[in-house]
Amino acid sequence: MADQKVKANPDYTTSALAGINNPPEVKELLAKYHEAQAEAIKYQEALKDIPVYQDLIASTQRQAEIRRLIEVAIDAHGNYQDIETGVYGLRQVRRTAVYNAVKFADNFPREAAIVIEQAVNVKALEGLFKGGILEPKELEKAGVTSYKETFAYIIK
Repeated sequence: MADQKVKANPDYTTSALAGINNPPEVKELLAKYHEAQAEAIKYQEALKDIPVYQDLIASTQRQAEIRRLIEVAIDAHGNYQDIETGVYGLRQVRRTAVYNAVKFADNFPREAAIVIEQAVNVKALEGLFKGGILEPKELEKAGVTSYKETFAYIIK
């Protein structure tokens, strides 16, 4: 067998909120989490040969297939709704308004300055970075760059 490369674990030092301090309380809970994961895998493995578990899997697959057939039937024959019994089979449209900035400015010039924003084309900017025409540090130095932070938990 050829040598297999082992993927290195990621280092989140630069993106971790408030840095990395490895508190024992979190380490203890992570250990319990990993134990629970291993336990769930063990039970799934033990159940795979039990007929009722196989029936559950088959039923779940059957339900997914029937749902696909319902979607095809709705597209072919139309929507179904029975409000009294709460049974629905319909294709719903969800609309989000998109406004044309040029037409808005033409029709509402006083309000245009309040609602219309210019934006940097990030893909084009990345092309300038890749081509060596600009460097990210130049933009930061010029005060062009700011950061919007969103948060997520990484639990492995």
